[in-house]
Amino acid sequence: MSIFWLVLFVFSSLMREEETAKILVVFPLPGPSHGILGNGYVEHLLNAGHEVTYVTPFPRKDPPPNLHQVVIEYPPEMEPGE
Repeated sequence: MSIFWLVLFVFSSLMREEETAKILVVFPLPGPSHGILGNGYVEHLLNAGHEVTYVTPFPRKDPPPNLHQVVIEYPPEMEPGE
């Protein structure tokens, strides 16, 4: 009887369920370096299968279906380089 439980335990520990989450990523600063950093985080999360909501001033042109973008715009006087 104990060998049954051992085999059952081994097989159940080998089976993995992939879990995904809904994740909010916020990079609201209008600097391009922050956009590059945020895109890196978002790309890794999307590749892992998560559903991502991304708040950014730099939207992606062709977003995948599991990416929801919230685009924020700043007034011209807050743009970098001015």
